[in-house]
Amino acid sequence: MEKVDTMENALRLLTPTVTLDQPTGRAVSSTISSPLTCMTALPFSKHSPHHPLTVHLVGSRKIEISSLAVWSLLASTCTHTDRLVLVFIGPECSGPEEPLPPSGQQGGTVDTVEYQGGTVEYQFVPPCTYAEFATSSMFTEPDIVCAFNCGFILYSSWAESIPYMVRGSGAPLVFTEYYMQDCQANLAMVQELVPVQVLQEVKLNPFRSFMSERAPVAMWGREAAKLGRGAVVCD
Repeated sequence: MEKVDTMENALRLLTPTVTLDQPTGRAVSSTISSPLTCMTALPFSKHSPHHPLTVHLVGSRKIEISSLAVWSLLASTCTHTDRLVLVFIGPECSGPEEPLPPSGQQGGTVDTVEYQGGTVEYQFVPPCTYAEFATSSMFTEPDIVCAFNCGFILYSSWAESIPYMVRGSGAPLVFTEYYMQDCQANLAMVQELVPVQVLQEVKLNPFRSFMSERAPVAMWGREAAKLGRGAVVCD
């Protein structure tokens, strides 16, 4: 099997006739960016073989919910488990607007979908912060914690939750940001709040989305009228 280490490689394996130069290819990159970015943390995870791989998706919004089906990509790359558990947490978190595939089993805030070789379980935590979730009876210990395009430095509510997102179990924390300097500032904020071991220095995310989004000129400056979602990744 060809090694998948860039968005170009991933797209070629999924849709050989579509490229990132085409609108369809850029749209696909936006959909698969999150699970592929999460995949980069697998080598750092202390996940026990033959146990479910549990991923906490913190600050979940519609962008994470909209790509539910493609999370089987992550499950298919993890050779020592056949069950992926995705836990969606955030003040704006809600279940999917569209029903899951017919093979899915729906049960309140938990949905399970079978794919070739295993299952993906989706858990939707009622709207709350990660700090509230981590101190509740609903909490389950994660193998990986992700916060995509997090804005740690922009929202004061993160300060309470970040210490809970750095787990004593050693589960890697992966976060992405639009700009390199903002991701570096986010990392500095994490380091101020809790002792951490940096597993990956701030760098360009090889699985970043190639979809463009408009940013407020007043906030980002005229040079950044358009930007790629999830441009950098850091542990």
